[in-house]
Amino acid sequence: MSKVIAAYGGGFKPPTKGHFQVVEDTLAKYPEIDEFIIYVGSGTRDGISQLESILVWEVYNNHLPMKVKIETSKAPIGDIIRLGKNNPQDTIYFVIGSRDGNLEDQKDFESRTKNLESKYPNMEIKLITTSNVGISGTKARKALLISPEEFYKFTPEVLNDNERGEVFDTLRQSISETLNENASYSKDINIQEKIDQLTQHMLDKGMNIEPLPKVEFVDGDDDNAREFLGKTAYYNPETQTITLFTEGRHPKDIVRSFSHEMIHHIQNLEGRLGNITTTNTQEDDNLNDIEAEANLKGTMTFRNWTDSLNEGKQVGLLYHVTSPQRLEKILSSNTLKGSLLDFYGGKDFIGISTTRNKNFLYNQNQIQIVLDGDKISNNYKIMPYDYWGRSYDLPKNPQARDEDEEVIKVGRDGLKDIKKYIVKINDFTDSLNEAIVGDKIECDNCDWSWNIVDGGDDLFICHKCGHDNTPLEEKKNKDPFGLNQYARELASDLGEAITLNEGRYDKITNQVSREVFTKFKEIYDSGVKKGNFSFSVGPDDEEIFSNDLEFNLEGYIEVSDEMYQPDGGANAGYDDGGGEITPLIQVSFKIPQDPKEFKWSEVSFDIKDIVRHEIEHLTQDGENVKSGKYLEDDQLLRGLIDAKMLPKSQYFKLEKEVDAMLQGLYFRAKKSKTPFKVAILDYFDKVGLTKEEQKQILNVWRKRRKALALPTF
Repeated sequence: MSKVIAAYGGGFKPPTKGHFQVVEDTLAKYPEIDEFIIYVGSGTRDGISQLESILVWEVYNNHLPMKVKIETSKAPIGDIIRLGKNNPQDTIYFVIGSRDGNLEDQKDFESRTKNLESKYPNMEIKLITTSNVGISGTKARKALLISPEEFYKFTPEVLNDNERGEVFDTLRQSISETLNENASYSKDINIQEKIDQLTQHMLDKGMNIEPLPKVEFVDGDDDNAREFLGKTAYYNPETQTITLFTEGRHPKDIVRSFSHEMIHHIQNLEGRLGNITTTNTQEDDNLNDIEAEANLKGTMTFRNWTDSLNEGKQVGLLYHVTSPQRLEKILSSNTLKGSLLDFYGGKDFIGISTTRNKNFLYNQNQIQIVLDGDKISNNYKIMPYDYWGRSYDLPKNPQARDEDEEVIKVGRDGLKDIKKYIVKINDFTDSLNEAIVGDKIECDNCDWSWNIVDGGDDLFICHKCGHDNTPLEEKKNKDPFGLNQYARELASDLGEAITLNEGRYDKITNQVSREVFTKFKEIYDSGVKKGNFSFSVGPDDEEIFSNDLEFNLEGYIEVSDEMYQPDGGANAGYDDGGGEITPLIQVSFKIPQDPKEFKWSEVSFDIKDIVRHEIEHLTQDGENVKSGKYLEDDQLLRGLIDAKMLPKSQYFKLEKEVDAMLQGLYFRAKKSKTPFKVAILDYFDKVGLTKEEQKQILNVWRKRRKALALPTF
């Protein structure tokens, strides 16, 4: 028997009275509804997770005219579409909420519903317009940090006091990051990131700040901002919480206030705030002394930190070559000792020799430590030096002439806490011949992968098929240089450097990439100069099945004497006249005839990068557009870049390209077991960007990283 099923999906972080009204009005307007399903997304916003959102909906459910089903979902919109597709006998009401007069809601509506009703005749779009113009999840999260009363404005009026309190308590204890993404300062400067950096600076300087305090932001307090004597920040010694008021303030001033309050935190940890009975420095000499100390030390700490930022350089990756035995000492002491370098000033100059040439080795029995030069430069002076001398020939070691040595000045204590600067370790010894990198191991037999930290005592035994993946002679001598243990440490303690998470489109990207690689290899091996192929991807009769995406792929390969050149493109589903066509991905490679001029492993990684890159473009518009991903057409800007009216570097800052490049490079990093940052910097080098251009692009990319749920780089 057919039913009328209404479905409403979203992140709901948290559910507000606006969301409640959408459900309430839908049920009132369409009494024929037999079943109502709410799909709650799996993402987390400012600490509010799927679980908290469901708990809030359960409270709201008590006041709806019929009990609705609350369902978990990884992709709410996709689940609604699948509901319609899998239940053709039922009528599906696709419910979408829109705030009256809100243009962003209108854009979202258009992107979600384009061609949907024609594709699925049993689906009907139901746009529910509410009067809650000023209600949003962002503002609700901000209100959580101000007071219960402020937050209650965002909850349905029908809730009683106990229910409001229950909702507030559920969300307040979970919310973590409190920056309002709509605040005036956050568009260009990530204040939370700066505070984290300053905190790390304090720890590096040995300041007594642990346990670290909680930090709360009060954004949008216009009344306080208009008062000359309004609050800027304060420290609560009982809860060890720093509260920062942000409205109308320069980001630098906000972080300076944080530095001031951190000195009060130190005073509290040392038991020196107990006798304060007033906030007036004229009434209590002790308070006067306390504030004077906070002003002086807070300001000087802040100045010292900003000076270190000014001195920091865009160094990139540095490579230090050592022996296996030396590596064991470095890791066990967590210190890289320097040597006396007479050429840099005599007996008192102690430095560490590194190079920017990743191919440099003294011999073939070496360990290469890859270091984050940017991080190091914030705490140590890095100085260039041509150790080998470019004026004479080195026929036995010609690469040495281009070593581009960088010397790290460290003093007698050496480079301390070395593990926080290590990006990866490459082992070129005869015993291992393998790079220890990433937080996963992949089985050579079945392609199953597992976390290093979960490997147990026998790290390299496959958890699925039992295959022993232990490298070469390590089977005879387990972990001879401590690399196995270090990999575990890197995964557990330094996970921020290499955090490799499974992505939504990883499976389909693997499938498509594997097919493209196979076709390329077949054409190359056949001996022809040019070849092409095509296949389809989608939920129906396509050659590669996908419930999430639908597109055709065209592959082109040219075998010639020219240099290796990978390329790709995508069409979201429009012809030149704006008519609808099947979305398309193109993968076009030029591959040298001489097999010595390229590596098939590099071809494989490039295919994966390009395919994932172009899939991201498909999700930004057209038939495959995903909720929250729609981006406006940018052909005008692209044309200006092509015409050289805008610099080439601007291409890497286009909204569409930022997301696509990050997703593609992240997938490449995962498949090649390379740290994310290394993959990015290698790509920058390939496309010929200057250090200054790289720095500017990285600033743009880092601001977008968090929204894409990608690891730090």
